[in-house]
Amino acid sequence: MPFAYSAQYRAMVITQIHDGKPVTVITAELGLNPATIYRWHEQNRVDHGFEAGTPINQSSELREALRRIGQLETELAATKRANVLFDEGQVVRPKYRYPIIAALRTEGYSLKASCRLLGVADQTTIGSCGR
Repeated sequence: MPFAYSAQYRAMVITQIHDGKPVTVITAELGLNPATIYRWHEQNRVDHGFEAGTPINQSSELREALRRIGQLETELAATKRANVLFDEGQVVRPKYRYPIIAALRTEGYSLKASCRLLGVADQTTIGSCGR
């Protein structure tokens, strides 16, 4: 995973560029890759409306929204699969739900989400599925 620099650090580097300091000097002093500095400078121009693009605050919100959409799509797929495993309209006692949870796990669905979906205690705290 790439190292994340703080917003203050990036702002300090951008200020040095605006003050006229050459990128080669900044990279030598701070040990940064020139491409990183150019990317920060370009993003700063987008953030201030000098260039077209997505501002940093919107891109982080978009990343979070996409992550949440992925979670919801996975839960929806698990719900659809659990419905297939249930006999429609039949009440299933909790102890008979564990084999369904085990089946969902073997298909790659999250244990925690499967337990929540089927209304049983999270098995990571009380033991393994398939009692």
